[in-house]
Amino acid sequence: MSASLPHNWLELATTHAVTGWLKTFLKKSLPPLVAQQITDVEFAVRLDSLLKARKLTTPSQQKNPRSNVVQALKSLDLQHPVIALISLSTEQFRTLNDQQRGRLAQRETKRASFSMLVIDSSLVSIISN
Repeated sequence: MSASLPHNWLELATTHAVTGWLKTFLKKSLPPLVAQQITDVEFAVRLDSLLKARKLTTPSQQKNPRSNVVQALKSLDLQHPVIALISLSTEQFRTLNDQQRGRLAQRETKRASFSMLVIDSSLVSIISN
């Protein structure tokens, strides 16, 4: 795999990490993965250990860091075998997205209720004058 990678592959891969600690993980863990000094499973175990050490234990807490690492791996190989080991399942993503849509709907309902309250208050003020 390393023969076809650009000279700045590690720099390109780490741009997908949005936190310093995840960039550090990628800088330390991708080179031995690419050089086949560690296995795909070892890489996945390292990531799991890091997430647990950072107290990111639920799928919702791990979603973004795992997605960042998947994007970094895809910059090396769109079908990299580690992706299947570290990605959340389709069902986990569906559940998280459903929960997010539910929270968004609640915020929209609250915002609409507040807007109606403001309008009602304005009408009362106009009528009273």
